[in-house]
Amino acid sequence: MTMLLLMCWLAEVALVEALNMTHLFSDNMVLDFREPAVHGYAKPGATVTASFNGATAHATASAADGSWRVVLGASACEGMPRNAVLSVSEEAGSTVSAKNVACGQVFVCTGQSSA
Repeated sequence: MTMLLLMCWLAEVALVEALNMTHLFSDNMVLDFREPAVHGYAKPGATVTASFNGATAHATASAADGSWRVVLGASACEGMPRNAVLSVSEEAGSTVSAKNVACGQVFVCTGQSSA
């Protein structure tokens, strides 16, 4: 039992140490044109750089949990080419990207129970 708990803890630590974008950011996505932003997790304290359509911005991952958020600014969505790439990198050299990204209006819809 102790070995299983140790393995689970090590797997969790390994996931937090790796640079990633949250599951909302993937290939064929739409960034909100009003405030194009990207967020995810990296090694705590790491400097994260996001690039999109010629715009670049930086953030520092939280020392507590490694979370980060980069706001690219509205100019990132001006004159959008087709098949743009959203790229995120950290100072250690890790890079992740999303291909075929567009800018537009993003709506999050939820329902209400009838109970």
